[in-house]
Amino acid sequence: MNLFVYGTLMYEQVWRRLVAGEFERKAAQLSGYRRLKIKNEDYPGLVRGIGTVRGIVWLAVDRETLRRIDEFEATCYRRNSGVVIDDAGAEIPADFFVIKESFRAIVEEAEWDVEEFERRGLSRFIDSYAGFR
Repeated sequence: MNLFVYGTLMYEQVWRRLVAGEFERKAAQLSGYRRLKIKNEDYPGLVRGIGTVRGIVWLAVDRETLRRIDEFEATCYRRNSGVVIDDAGAEIPADFFVIKESFRAIVEEAEWDVEEFERRGLSRFIDSYAGFR
């Protein structure tokens, strides 16, 4: 299974704390969604909307790794299937996590700021989730 990630799991520092295996990764984008801020959190949520979200697609992720990632993701997410486009224009089937409709109220209308996360949120996120393994 290929897994498209658009938030904290794009960062090797986070991915490596959760995942033991080695997987190829590619830059990719997902159309028809928006990546928005979650209230009072450093990580984003994905909701349907007009736009394109850039992220990473991890290729051929095994079942055990997917199980761990499913456990890592908060209960406000559900895994969807779709198609992402890599930088060469190739379509890649992939799963990705979206905010459940019942949790839509936790999402702000503001786009998640990748640069702000890298400046301030990434170290805070890693410090608060040190016990992945």
